[in-house]
Amino acid sequence: MRTLPANPQHRGRNHPLMLTKLLGIVIVCLLSTQVLAADKKIPRLSNGKPDFSGIWQTTSAADYDLEPHSNRKDAPPGAGIVEGNFIPYLPKALEQKQKNFAARDILP
Repeated sequence: MRTLPANPQHRGRNHPLMLTKLLGIVIVCLLSTQVLAADKKIPRLSNGKPDFSGIWQTTSAADYDLEPHSNRKDAPPGAGIVEGNFIPYLPKALEQKQKNFAARDILP
């Protein structure tokens, strides 16, 4: 069994070597992820534009309402994602939004 040196000056003398190895591992990991990301081809449509079809999912309550909202029967509470908390609707647009909200239960 190996014992630690009695001289406290010898403790930690391998730190620069360990730090160099750790830095090398981090660099290799970062470079390998960049190479893997570069290999992926973006699916394209026949006209050459990116194909964004597929399943899209949000991890916030923004799909219920962009503005802050409390708990209600059709949505959990959410802080919203709009800077300043409220969208500056024109009066006619706000009226339409309120009509749509009131009719949300009867829409198919």
